[in-house]
Amino acid sequence: MNRKIFKIAIVGCVHGDEIIGIKVIKELKKAKVKEGFVLDFFIGNQPAYEKRKRWIKKDLNRSFPGKKNGQNEEKIAYQLRKALSCYDLVIDIHATNSDIDRLAIVTKYDKEIKRMLRFVPIEKVALVKKNVFGGKELISHVQRGIALEFGPNKKMANYPKALDVTRQMLINIGALTGKKKLKQKSEVFRVYGIYKVGKKFQQNPALKDFRLIKTRQVIGQEGKTKIKAEKIFYPLFLGKGRYKENSALALMAKKMR
Repeated sequence: MNRKIFKIAIVGCVHGDEIIGIKVIKELKKAKVKEGFVLDFFIGNQPAYEKRKRWIKKDLNRSFPGKKNGQNEEKIAYQLRKALSCYDLVIDIHATNSDIDRLAIVTKYDKEIKRMLRFVPIEKVALVKKNVFGGKELISHVQRGIALEFGPNKKMANYPKALDVTRQMLINIGALTGKKKLKQKSEVFRVYGIYKVGKKFQQNPALKDFRLIKTRQVIGQEGKTKIKAEKIFYPLFLGKGRYKENSALALMAKKMR
């Protein structure tokens, strides 16, 4: 009996201003894929990439499962979801302006995803629950999806790091030739919500991603008024990487034991 072919898809530029994914794809297209594996590549939002805009009408990564006769990103999401449905693993490459160096993001944490995370040479993992973004992310609509996030710059400064991590992941899986470096454990943060602030809020520069914020800790100010945290949480995507459209200070997370 023939061994099942393991199909991997790499997606870049789901956000048109995150160009490192396209560069990684161009380089990995040169790689020789080992027998028993298929490695294909997809550009997520080509129209937005051509304009160097994050999106055209709406965030593609908040548009899944998409609409066959929808507008712009809704159509792209529908087509991309269909195209990716046959893949065993989808790797979605992103860049951020936050100070996060590298982060793996998943929306499920079942046995298969845990197994796949052993192949990812990134220690920190964010498990984003459906209630945070409505389950409309690309990786929520494929068989197995892992997003790789690289900071602290959306430009090409992150490219070498993104290429090294993605290539090593493919080596660890067995799709490319090279020395395997399997990860023994992950530091998992369960993202459960968004900490919202006012439009005039200025963040306390002492705050750091993944560093615990305690109740009544000063997190910033509005004008001359100091703003204190009302909850205890681990922040993700602070500063320049924050989700401004959600009036967010950061995503809120708990560290899983």
